[in-house]
Amino acid sequence: MVFVRVLAKPITFRYLSLILILYGSLSASIVAEKNCVVLAANVFNNVGTVDLFHTLLSDLEGMLQAAGFSTGLCIYEDNSRDGTDVRVSQWNQSRRGTPFTRILADKTPPTATERVSRIAVVRSRLLNLIHEVLAEMQNCSGRYILFFNDVVFEPSDVHKMVLDGIRQNFDMLCAVDVYRGFYDRWVTRDASGLIPSRWASVFFTGKTGSRIRNKDATEWRTDFWPSRACWNGAVLVNAESAPRSFRSARNDECYASECKLFVDDLLKERGGQARVAVRLDTLVAYDVIHLLLHKFVIRTYASHIAAFQSLGELIVKAKHRYQAERVLQSDPCPKLPMLCC
Repeated sequence: MVFVRVLAKPITFRYLSLILILYGSLSASIVAEKNCVVLAANVFNNVGTVDLFHTLLSDLEGMLQAAGFSTGLCIYEDNSRDGTDVRVSQWNQSRRGTPFTRILADKTPPTATERVSRIAVVRSRLLNLIHEVLAEMQNCSGRYILFFNDVVFEPSDVHKMVLDGIRQNFDMLCAVDVYRGFYDRWVTRDASGLIPSRWASVFFTGKTGSRIRNKDATEWRTDFWPSRACWNGAVLVNAESAPRSFRSARNDECYASECKLFVDDLLKERGGQARVAVRLDTLVAYDVIHLLLHKFVIRTYASHIAAFQSLGELIVKAKHRYQAERVLQSDPCPKLPMLCC
């Protein structure tokens, strides 16, 4: 009897391990099965980084396909003057015959000359290509757009962001873009609608961020930062929620980024109930050095950052309140640094 019990233990453990492996594979397939994702980017004068960007996107696309996703790719290049158009044309040749692909080096400049108006036209042209591809992708249980700026990233990080965005039913889920601190402050707003600190990427990264409920409200997550708007170099958008175009500000609106207005329109269409957040563990940057440096800081000093988290939040919130009061008293449309998007 003792012998049987001893023998049963490794057998039971093996069966249990097999069950867990099968369950994990099944749960992953449930998330990934039949979801369609289009990877998309505007490129302009990026000859120094476009080849690396191509490689990173290809790696990410392979990860998504291995997880059971149907993927598409849309790239829109707009009148570059540094040879980027040649690289994009070569990219297009390398994917000839690949389904769900639109790669266009366009020589038709927008008629608008103002910066935001011009970029809104260019982004809308990309969005048109995306919807062409989405219309070709059949039997999709969910349709998503993964927009990129000209960033570098770890494909595994963005892959996790896509899985989280779908599992948690976000309308928009953004990465954190870094360049000497948090970068895209022209677009991003916190849950109260205020501009985040330059140091938000330090204080709110590495499992030390503000909390947000998951989709079934059974637990609190600390790796998402609730937001009223974001873009941040990489963003997953539920295509069912997305506006059909980008635009510039109307006469009765504050001057703002076309990406900020895209999120504003999404919120209006969803009656203000859209789920928008930043995934704090997904870092992207505009060069390799800043990506590696920021990851090193977060990973090396995460415990120290966590120790000063409460103090950091108080300082940031106090600064926000002061800035908000000062802005409301002086200018309802504050002039923000036009750094990105």
